[in-house]
Amino acid sequence: MRALQLHRRSCRIRERNNTAGDSCQVSGVRKIKSGSLDESRFFKQSGNEYYLMQLNHVGIISNSRELAERFYHDFLGLTMTKEGVLPPALSEQIFSVSHAVTMLVYEKDGIKLEIFICPECKQPSPDFRHIGLYVNDLASLLEKAREFGVEHITGHKGSRTVHFLKDFSGNLIEIKEM
Repeated sequence: MRALQLHRRSCRIRERNNTAGDSCQVSGVRKIKSGSLDESRFFKQSGNEYYLMQLNHVGIISNSRELAERFYHDFLGLTMTKEGVLPPALSEQIFSVSHAVTMLVYEKDGIKLEIFICPECKQPSPDFRHIGLYVNDLASLLEKAREFGVEHITGHKGSRTVHFLKDFSGNLIEIKEM
């Protein structure tokens, strides 16, 4: 019932701000799919359906298996949990790539990344796509980035500094301290 707790919390906040209206009257709660996550429930609010979601994974491109392993395993400490190959037909249907593509899956602490090995696939420019991660020790990770030769990009917004790391294939990873 965590989904219902989240809904009620949202309604309490909106009621405090006088923005709740009738939309906080839950007309139905049911499981979307048998065996799905507890969080996979929906509410009907004034005729609209709202789905609670949980991120399953993020898929990105790497130029080579070695670069992926060096960054995601050696540097970030994720564990490779699966390796597979997308057959040419499926690769063509989904990604418009007409050959088999190796996929590596890396996981740690609820984070799951699918890394597609595609040397001929180029990163678009400009590219705003990125992954955002929280870390418990930003300074230590940035020091490790220097040791590994990982590019560290900073930006400033007022008194705040934002930190991005660029993996060895050009993917951006935003890093924030917990």
